Amino acid sequence: MTVVTKLSLMQLVFTLLFTALVGLAWDLSYAISAFLGGIICVIANLFFAGKLFLSKRYVRPEQILQKFYRSEVLKLLFTFTMFILVFVLIDIKFAAFILAYSFTTLLNLLCLPFLKD
Repeated sequence: MTVVTKLSLMQLVFTLLFTALVGLAWDLSYAISAFLGGIICVIANLFFAGKLFLSKRYVRPEQILQKFYRSEVLKLLFTFTMFILVFVLIDIKFAAFILAYSFTTLLNLLCLPFLKD
């Protein structure tokens, strides 16, 4: 299993567990908000990894750097778009939504050094 796969699964499992805990502590609307926040992070990171790693193996370093920056910008645009859509179309509980997104993003940063390919 690749590092990207492991990290994505960890984020997904965390999102589901956090959603369940929020649902038990409060109610379904909070759980849905937490799920949406976490899943946006998971999908955005998968999108980034797919754009970055699913390509030719032998490319020049400049091309890799350009692809990295382009993928990151697209990831941020995707995340921003999903945030706007969720805020406009769904009556979310902001605290649950943003905490789930933030914790899932933080999990990404904290676990990455410990994952081996």
